[in-house]
Amino acid sequence: MVALVAATAPVVRAEDDQRPVIATAGNSLLFDAEPALAANVGPEVLFDPHALPAFGFTSYGPVWEAVLGQDVVSHDPDAVVMMMGNDDFELARNHPDWYRWLLDRAVTQMSSTGAQVLWLGLPPLPDVEDELDRIEVNRLFAELPERFPGVVRYVSTDEALGFAGMWVRSRPDDPQHRPIRKLRPDGTPEQHLCQHGGVRLAELVRTELEAMLGPLPPAPWSWTYDSWRWDARYDDPSGACTERRALR
Repeated sequence: MVALVAATAPVVRAEDDQRPVIATAGNSLLFDAEPALAANVGPEVLFDPHALPAFGFTSYGPVWEAVLGQDVVSHDPDAVVMMMGNDDFELARNHPDWYRWLLDRAVTQMSSTGAQVLWLGLPPLPDVEDELDRIEVNRLFAELPERFPGVVRYVSTDEALGFAGMWVRSRPDDPQHRPIRKLRPDGTPEQHLCQHGGVRLAELVRTELEAMLGPLPPAPWSWTYDSWRWDARYDDPSGACTERRALR
């Protein structure tokens, strides 16, 4: 049996550690990608993960400011990678101006030590009823660079984690049909990421971070196949990322 790997344990930073620091903040979709992100940046970058289940202003109301303003910036990151929004649909729909204020507060917290923020859009979701809300929160996220020039960079994940703006189990242009998104035990679509989804998102994030920060140390040559792929999160629920399972 292959040992399950805790690929993104909390970091400990020595005072003389001069490596670039990349932190994460946000929801469970980003949590799924963290092992791939860590593998892609490699040991020459200090990777500091802080994604949480169901993260949002609504679901983490009492503590989100402490998470973003204390935990996420605790190692003076050069950049923070953020993804959120699917737990805030109702808030963003009914109170967009209040949501803008909360987004601005979040950026202020994450950039308080000088970090730039790479804000990832929500990818296509399996429930078509969520799509209007997803499009709306992404539109609100895309406004942030105008209010925080030189601090926030927004990038869509529609093509990295979907196809033609739609949820897909695997991309139809992939001859290997590697799953990028999970399935539930009954074979119906799920929103979370499989290993290849993590790879695709990590490649996108590296490209965007280098546009913000300049070149990062090269990715380790074997990063896409390393032991992070056996992290327990890719088998939750059991079989969610099994390639042979057919979509119903």
